[in-house]
Amino acid sequence: MSYAYYVRLSDGSEIGPLDPVALRSWFESGLIGRDTPARRDGSTRWNRLAQEIDVRTWKGGAVAPARPATPA
Repeated sequence: MSYAYYVRLSDGSEIGPLDPVALRSWFESGLIGRDTPARRDGSTRWNRLAQEIDVRTWKGGAVAPARPATPA
């Protein structure tokens, strides 16, 4: 089953829902990184992108992390 995700960018904006293909494109373009806050659609809990989806085989990623997740 494929899920949709939301990401929180460094300016605080929340983008989504994004499917895994779109997430990979954003990651490989350097717009988001392993530490970018992300949550699965329907969830209220924010985690690091790398905790939500396996990015180990993806190339690139943002050098600096996006805005830290706020406590739920």
